[in-house]
Amino acid sequence: MKREVSIEGTIYLLLDWKEIDRMVNKLVDKIQKKPCKSNLIIGILRGGAVVAALLSDYLNIHEVRSIGARLYQRTGKIGEKVDIYQPLSISDLSSFDVLVVDDIIDTGTTYTNVLQKQIFPKKPRSLCTISLHIKPWAKYKPDIYVEETECWIWYPWETYNTVRDIYSDLCKSHSPEIARNILLEKFKLRPTTIKRIAVTYLNQIPV
Repeated sequence: MKREVSIEGTIYLLLDWKEIDRMVNKLVDKIQKKPCKSNLIIGILRGGAVVAALLSDYLNIHEVRSIGARLYQRTGKIGEKVDIYQPLSISDLSSFDVLVVDDIIDTGTTYTNVLQKQIFPKKPRSLCTISLHIKPWAKYKPDIYVEETECWIWYPWETYNTVRDIYSDLCKSHSPEIARNILLEKFKLRPTTIKRIAVTYLNQIPV
């Protein structure tokens, strides 16, 4: 299931695991139709590593590596400089047909930095770039993707990170109780989720 929720001028696209399964199946269909050869999948941390793991299962490819790169500073805010905090552990890709995977390509800055600094210099035998989503303003368009959207996407593997940032922003203009009620009403979250975030991450007394 997927649904859109608007809060304080930002539209969020909420996806559950069933929707992710549907989208990964679409990726697999497109990979097989293209066709993209592969004996190595590289996921861009964090979300791309989740998609890479799912693809490895669907495609029966057991060589999976990751690259740690980040641009977003927080939910709804985009950073300016790419930090590659975990380089690819393979120094030579000449014997590999590579799938490079991320969950979303927004500006395209992170993806192009990963390709230019971590993939191209190691000369892969072949390369196919993949993501679940792209934004319409993305400067880089992958070989394969499923959907284009302008929404801020809430993937099921980043619930606490997303809720923490939204809750923190809401508390700047509302009381903790009102912020909590907005999240409960709009996102249909469990009260225990809000309580855990308030206590663990924001050092607030639960409301």
